[in-house]
Amino acid sequence: MKKILVVYDEKDVLFMLEKRLAAEGYSVITATNGTDALMLAKSQHPDLIPMFSFPHQGMTISRKCSGQKVHGHSQMPGSRC
Repeated sequence: MKKILVVYDEKDVLFMLEKRLAAEGYSVITATNGTDALMLAKSQHPDLIPMFSFPHQGMTISRKCSGQKVHGHSQMPGSRC
């Protein structure tokens, strides 16, 4: 089962995304901020991290997960750790 870490700052939207992805067969981990997302990414090793509302933190998390940059940006909009 693929594991997804979903990062969103609105808990009701996060809950909806979690339920929808779980219904599609994904194992879902959630975070409401970039700091928690980074901690969970390091400890849970998700397959994908779509970050809908944290564009700047998302880039930082992506770089910390992958350690790679392409033209100053992460290679992937949804980071893999």
